[in-house]
Amino acid sequence: MIIVGTTISDTKIKVDGCFTDESQSIVIAATTPPNPITNQVGKNNVLFLNPVTEELFWGYEDRPLTETEILQADQALQLTRLSQIETDNLDFQNYVLETLGGM
Repeated sequence: MIIVGTTISDTKIKVDGCFTDESQSIVIAATTPPNPITNQVGKNNVLFLNPVTEELFWGYEDRPLTETEILQADQALQLTRLSQIETDNLDFQNYVLETLGGM
């Protein structure tokens, strides 16, 4: 098998594609869904090769967030803020009730 890639370090090459031999070019794209790692926000799954051990393994590379990921993060932040406002309102109501109740 011929593996084409970009050298990251002495023990890590990013796989750009692989070929069965020179007459058949069956390309296996590095974007093939990974098997056992899971997708992470802001990360691409990337196939790597350790040239010393000849072991293939999956890793992550940073990428810009998608529009959906940005909206999801913004929504989570807004929900956190709303929850804090509700907690603050309840604390204030309890304070007022305790203050007025003690009169």
